[in-house]
Amino acid sequence: MAVYGNQKPPFAENMRREPHDIYGIAKTAMEQTTEVLADVNMFEYVILRPHNVYGPRQNLADPYRNVVAIFINCLLKNKPFYIYGDGEQKRAFSYIDDITPSIAKAGFNKNVINEIVNIGPEKEYTINQLSQIILKSFKSKLKPIYQKERPREVKEAFCSSQKARELLGFKDKTSLEQGVLKMMDWAKSIGYTKPKYLKELELENSQTPETWSSKLI
Repeated sequence: MAVYGNQKPPFAENMRREPHDIYGIAKTAMEQTTEVLADVNMFEYVILRPHNVYGPRQNLADPYRNVVAIFINCLLKNKPFYIYGDGEQKRAFSYIDDITPSIAKAGFNKNVINEIVNIGPEKEYTINQLSQIILKSFKSKLKPIYQKERPREVKEAFCSSQKARELLGFKDKTSLEQGVLKMMDWAKSIGYTKPKYLKELELENSQTPETWSSKLI
């Protein structure tokens, strides 16, 4: 979804790729590489764009991505999690069991050959709303700590999934509240996981989030 950049959501597949950060640029490069390889070598492809996937077995050790996992992992250690900016960034969250059927179908469905398809729910939440859902589910009285906003972070990012519903039969059956509870039950069985930072790859400067430079998560 990061390929859409800072355009006005909900994002649709016919919108231009306008990545706003390095993460989005990397995804754009892979999509364009796929398209060129397919054209030159005459093979079929489908590009799927799931967004903010979460659920059991997600990597709890990643301190950079996957906000649901990061928040839950912090609470497992009984420490507050961090929110960048004012927390009013809007995102939609995809429960893993809801999107995997569509991903599986995409490999065998002639309707999506050489197509781009968004997969995920259309209901958006602010990061503040997400944090309250997670805290309530965990029955925690901790409060989030607010940090300065991350550079080039998109304020609103969520998609239209009409194409996935029509071509792949996508259905988002799991509410965010239900999905968080399921993931939390699994995470509790695993326990707190020590984050794995990539300090040797980071170029630290005045814009580097303190959560990364000081390993706060």
